Amino acid sequence: MLGKLYAIGVGPGDSKLMTVKAIEVIQSLDVIYSPQAEIDQRSIALMIAEPYIPEALRIETRHFPMVRAMKNKLQQWENITKDIEAELAQGYKVGFLTLGDPSTYSTFSYILERLDTTYPVEVIPGVTSFAQIAAISCKPLVLDQDKLSIIPATASEEEIKACLSLYENVVVMKIKRHLKKVLPLLKELDLLEGSYLISDASMPSQQIYTNLSEFTGEEKLSYFSTLVVQKKRDE
Repeated sequence: MLGKLYAIGVGPGDSKLMTVKAIEVIQSLDVIYSPQAEIDQRSIALMIAEPYIPEALRIETRHFPMVRAMKNKLQQWENITKDIEAELAQGYKVGFLTLGDPSTYSTFSYILERLDTTYPVEVIPGVTSFAQIAAISCKPLVLDQDKLSIIPATASEEEIKACLSLYENVVVMKIKRHLKKVLPLLKELDLLEGSYLISDASMPSQQIYTNLSEFTGEEKLSYFSTLVVQKKRDE
């Protein structure tokens, strides 16, 4: 009998934001895999899920390189996929933890596109960082006929400017190293007033920045920082 792979979204940081289904699935697993951004640091996804992980559950942590060299990343993705397939071949129920939601800028996507389609997969959605950020700010992301664009700050300046020009609401993810590129665009398009940035949403280290006109672009932000840009609505 073949095993089954579960992609489990653990949300943005607060363990209490995990869904009931995510918790139930975790407690039914034989083994759980968790991505690790840095070899010498604990997996954040694992720390979020930790309150619900049974003591007897086997945990496998795997490093996902956050580097530009595609060759290194491809090889590691292949290796991790093979490890998971070996578990599934033994009939195990395998969980793969992801920060936020498994379908939104998730490391799980790299595993899924390499996984032998013989094995069944179930995706358990999680709260995204931008959904939590909107909740923290008590501002709706979209209303009525509003449009929403979600774009990584790693995109080109032209692409980001196009989104800022076209859409009423824009979420810019992975903003940490790209403030110098994005801030001038906000100023040029007169969007600083309707912009806010939150780092480590729902974590104890959470920081909220609402006055981006004072930013220089040199700010030291957490990797988990997301910018929300909202144009002023007509009354």
